[in-house]
Amino acid sequence: MKESRYEISKHRLVCENSRFSVFLDTVEMDGEIVVEDYMSVSPKTWNDGQITGVITLPVMNGKYGLLKIYRPPIQDFSWELPGGFIEPNETPALSAKRELEEEVGLICEERNLVHLGSFYPVPGLVSGKLCIFSAEKCEPALQTEKPEFGITRFEWFSEEEIEDLIGKGLVDMAAALAIHRRTKLFSKSS
Repeated sequence: MKESRYEISKHRLVCENSRFSVFLDTVEMDGEIVVEDYMSVSPKTWNDGQITGVITLPVMNGKYGLLKIYRPPIQDFSWELPGGFIEPNETPALSAKRELEEEVGLICEERNLVHLGSFYPVPGLVSGKLCIFSAEKCEPALQTEKPEFGITRFEWFSEEEIEDLIGKGLVDMAAALAIHRRTKLFSKSS
């Protein structure tokens, strides 16, 4: 079976802020318009591998650390991993270290960050990838910054507790993926 050829024939910027540009695209398949005004969101900072941000799974004493964050699009709270955008000229590992300290007050040496791959979080909408790390040996910072918008608390959970939260739809899928990838990696190495 022959695959169709897709291309974006119009790419119109409709709004932007300091972190994102939002476009409405006209998509053609085999030379015919199939979708007009397809919305795509493009982060403004990324590296060569299309990495735009990081998420990091803190691990301590067999438990995983999650943040409870208010998310305006769902008008509710979600349990998520610390993470954020990569700053210009910053490596994913340095970004992970910075976000851990800023969001949850944990300091982690780069050698204790385990790379768990990357993924497109919402490929039908957002053009960038997130890089996943687990932070295996962290220490509390002496002083933490004021929490970012929406962050209400940070808690440690057992794998069973996280499974329960996932079953209730309260954990974002990026956190579930990070836990899955870490579990697979460490089960192979033991």
